Amino acid sequence: MIEQAGNPSRLRWRRRAAVSLVGLIVLAGTWTFGAGAPAALPVTDQAFSAFGTGTIVGVNVLRLGNVQALNAQVGFAGQAVNSKGLAAGVKNELGYAAQPAQPGKNAYGRGTGLEVGLLTPHPADPDPNQILLAGLAEALAPPIGGPVTKQIGPITIDPLLNVNLLRGNAQAAFDPNTCVVGKPFAYGQAEVAKVQLLNTGGKLPNGEFASPLIATSLPDDRNVAHTRTFSYLVPNGDGTFGVVSETRQQVLPLDLLNGAITIELLGEWVLRTTATGKPGGAKVEYAPAGAGPQTPVLRLKLLNSPPVTLTLQQLLGPNGLDLSLPGLLQLRVGTPPRPIGNNASPQPPAPVAADGTSASAAVDVVQLKVLDVPGLTGLDLRIGHMESSVTAPSGGVSCDLPVAKTVDPATVSGSGTFTHAITIPSDAGAVAALFGCDLVDIRAQDVISVTSGSPAFQVTAASHGGAISADGRTVTWPNLGSYRPGDPPIVLTVTVAVAPGSPAGALEDTVTVTATLGNCRSAASGTNIIGTVVAGGSVRGTVTVPGPVIVGPGTPTTAVPTTTAGNGTPQVSVLPEVITRNGRPAVGGGDLSRTGFNFAVVVAAAALMSAAGALAVRMGRNWTEDRSLWPPG
Repeated sequence: MIEQAGNPSRLRWRRRAAVSLVGLIVLAGTWTFGAGAPAALPVTDQAFSAFGTGTIVGVNVLRLGNVQALNAQVGFAGQAVNSKGLAAGVKNELGYAAQPAQPGKNAYGRGTGLEVGLLTPHPADPDPNQILLAGLAEALAPPIGGPVTKQIGPITIDPLLNVNLLRGNAQAAFDPNTCVVGKPFAYGQAEVAKVQLLNTGGKLPNGEFASPLIATSLPDDRNVAHTRTFSYLVPNGDGTFGVVSETRQQVLPLDLLNGAITIELLGEWVLRTTATGKPGGAKVEYAPAGAGPQTPVLRLKLLNSPPVTLTLQQLLGPNGLDLSLPGLLQLRVGTPPRPIGNNASPQPPAPVAADGTSASAAVDVVQLKVLDVPGLTGLDLRIGHMESSVTAPSGGVSCDLPVAKTVDPATVSGSGTFTHAITIPSDAGAVAALFGCDLVDIRAQDVISVTSGSPAFQVTAASHGGAISADGRTVTWPNLGSYRPGDPPIVLTVTVAVAPGSPAGALEDTVTVTATLGNCRSAASGTNIIGTVVAGGSVRGTVTVPGPVIVGPGTPTTAVPTTTAGNGTPQVSVLPEVITRNGRPAVGGGDLSRTGFNFAVVVAAAALMSAAGALAVRMGRNWTEDRSLWPPG
């Protein structure tokens, strides 16, 4: 029980005046200058990027200056993501736009089964090729759309080409505030069945070319060649994420010069670059998937001689075959990853940053250049060409869980109650589009703190079995179970009681939600499945909401206008829902037009606080938060 000495009626009037005065000061400060807790950066404020491209067979014939007489790109796919935007295009080593300039976009995927160009500019952006069989499958984000697929076949253009099936797939996902986890940011795929190029003879009874210079065949163990390239986040194990770009290729046997030379890549070849943002965390990986040193990976046949099969160790170690006659001939077979765009012989290793923030590489299973001098190239042939590049911020990428919070009502007096509502996730639609994993082992902690005055209050109830702390200011949910993207959000409520006759003041409530990524599903694009699994990573969402204001005895409980999240429309009684996709509340002070008003409030508040202080000194008033001093009943 709180007591005061002296004349009871005069002290009661003085106490009410002081409480009312301080209550008004608190209300004005909360309305005009309320601010949220420090928050993690949005996705677009964290500098990271990834790029990948692959071409099963790339042929450039006779380049004079900047004009390419003939080119054919078989199984050409590309993808890129950049948190700062794709305003600049990226060309591959063959001179074609794997990612054309896309202002206003952050993620891009593309795929074509086959494209052919005659007398095209070189290098070029955008893609100059006139014949894009099956069309170009392209996807951009934001906004997030569905997969794009283009397909055609069979088709014959004699004597240029004959193909059975061509397909391109693409998909992209990006949000400026919320990470894409458990699925790719960007994905491009190109598929091709039997292909014949540049017929030098007649036709067979089935319509196929009799004497193509370049052709693929269909072995018994596979019926399609493909390039798949995609970028995604991988957990670092400490709550942050690294950036990965991965390109995979499966190549059909390739016959050159009407079958005089046959090159067959065995298995699916993978080029992967990773940047974690941690020292020692960047790397380049290149090998057939699941291959060991003695795994057969390449089969060669020359004329009528028996085929020769090479193991991974024989092909890649120590440095493969690198034969160079400057300006006349360059032949590389199975050389290790090299810097993108580097033509030196012998070639330096692919660059990997010691601080873990970047890695990049280019590879060719076979590369053949004939008559390559400035302004003139007779032939540039690539088989199994792939490029990959990643960058990550120092420390890794931070990914937060979207969480929202409300408080109702905005003002409350003694013996009143108010309720906090917590929504996990705050944007179920965004999570469904961006998360390829369930949220498992969800944990939450809600903490109420005093920002001004000495209000007396206590949490009295919490939904979903929340445990209330001894001091009545914290609620903990040790395990809220799991959430599957697409399900209705989890909504928690916390009920708080204000003590009868409580002094005035203002509160602030902060909830922190942590979840583990689990049950990760592969991300589909078209008819194909990408296996990006990030189970075991974690995401965290923190949001702070100011309020309510607790009004002392005798103060009118008129509702106070507050600013809504995002549109600034005044509301009454209920503080706005504070939505974060990265822990940053969307509630703040007014705009620049209110600067004069805010300054006036500061001056008035200073004067009122001085007056309140004088009254409090005269009365000998000493408010306390000790609940043992609450009035009985």
